[in-house]
Amino acid sequence: SGEFINVISQSKRQKELIGVDVNGDILEIAKETNKDPKTKWVLVQKGMRIPISSESIDIITMTEVLEHIYNKNSILLELNRILKHKGLLMVTVPGNHLFSFLDMGNFKFVFPKIHKFFYIRKYGKEKYNYRYVNNPFGLVGDIEKEAGWHYQFSRKEFKILAEENNFELIQYGGIGFFFRILINIEYFTPNFFKPIFRKLINLDNFLFSKAQIYFILRKIN
Repeated sequence: SGEFINVISQSKRQKELIGVDVNGDILEIAKETNKDPKTKWVLVQKGMRIPISSESIDIITMTEVLEHIYNKNSILLELNRILKHKGLLMVTVPGNHLFSFLDMGNFKFVFPKIHKFFYIRKYGKEKYNYRYVNNPFGLVGDIEKEAGWHYQFSRKEFKILAEENNFELIQYGGIGFFFRILINIEYFTPNFFKPIFRKLINLDNFLFSKAQIYFILRKIN
């Protein structure tokens, strides 16, 4: 919804910034929060090519997105197409580790009836149907309907995936280990306890590198 690209735009060092999404509702929010004339917003039709010229982009950031996409090879090949020679792709994804099963992004798939009950209770049936049943952008929440799962990656698996799609891995790292436990508890605690858990989450992020992982890839052809 524009937060990350808004931060980048503040540096004033880019000639052009392009925000891309398949969710038109999110793009409308992004347009309202970023009025920088150097920023352009592009809606991509699910399953279609990104409407950006081949070999025209220097750097692509994909933060917490790839795990929401069904055909991961297809999107990586498409990102490779629009990158310039030796262009960089920076990706962050959930890591596959001991506490991955606590990923709240999969709550709606593991416990669909419970999720439906609480969502309707909080937001109403109309919003539930729009977001999870008849979404015009082909999504279930923020995940592609065909994917049916909020995916987690191992570093080895991601390296293979990158190489299959003509990228070389030049750097990787990560944050956290107990993140899934702490964030779930923090979500349900009263507001006056939340700062304590945020500090614990920050400490966990500093000490460990399994829960969320990042990769910097370079286009090789």
